This record gives sequence, C-alpha cells and structure tokens, in this order.
Amino acid sequence: MPQKVAAARQARDLTAGLILVFTALVTLIVLAHHPVIKARETDELFTQIVKTAFADRLVHGALILFAIVQLFAFCRFARRQNIQRDACPPRAHFLLTWNGGDDWRSAG
Repeated sequence: MPQKVAAARQARDLTAGLILVFTALVTLIVLAHHPVIKARETDELFTQIVKTAFADRLVHGALILFAIVQLFAFCRFARRQNIQRDACPPRAHFLLTWNGGDDWRSAG
C-alpha cells in the first residue's frame, strides 16, 4: 500500500475517533442542561412545561443530532475494520427511515 493511501486512511481513523470523543463529551454537557420540572399541582406543571419548552426542544434536538453523527462515525470505524453488516446502512436508507417515517414506501 502506498504511503499516501496509508496516511489518508490513518487521518480518516483519527477523524472518526475525534468525532466520537467530541460528541460523547458534548452529549454529557447537553444532558447536564436537561430541564427538570418539579410541580405539585397541575396548573403549576403546565406553566413550567411552557416555560422550559424551548430548552427541552434544544436539548432533545442536540441529542438526536449527536446520535446521528455518532452513528455515521461508528459506521466509518466499522467499515475501516472491514465489518460489512446491516449495522451500517446506506445513507439514503438511513435518512429516509429517520426523516418522515414510512411515507416513502407507499409512494411507488
């Protein structure tokens, strides 16, 4: 294997590893900021839900985003290890199944 190709593969491994480490650390930070509601009455509960809705959506959106990024990094790592299984689906299939449900199956 030429040295350029070996160096490029090594760089890709480092990139996938850094992505996994970074997203794991940021996920912990995001989880630490997850809003918690403590209410004794129903009216108070709904008031606090409305007040924390933006933070709640932001936290859950970030967690979903980091989970998707981690999946792609794991797939990259698995392919580097020559693991060719259904655990690493093609990107189009992944995006279609996670982005809108089963509507695309009934279209044809």
